[in-house]
Amino acid sequence: MVTQNWSRNGVNLYNGDHVQLISVDWNLQETVAGLNFVAVKIKTILGSEAQEIEDYALVESIVNLGGNIDPKIYNELRMQRYAKN
Repeated sequence: MVTQNWSRNGVNLYNGDHVQLISVDWNLQETVAGLNFVAVKIKTILGSEAQEIEDYALVESIVNLGGNIDPKIYNELRMQRYAKN
């Protein structure tokens, strides 16, 4: 399930939307603000037209109980991403 609004290449996903995880490429990983991301392929489950999307997923949000991360770490991630963009 999408936990934060997301937009890329004309595709919009919103908090609460459901997606299906198609694949994880553990060979493509990136670390930002001490958090680990892994390349994933997901499929939207919206309306009649499903779309496949390639992006990165936060590993900690998948493997931690409840899918939560420390708010301080999350804020650091947002600051680093805003600085990069």
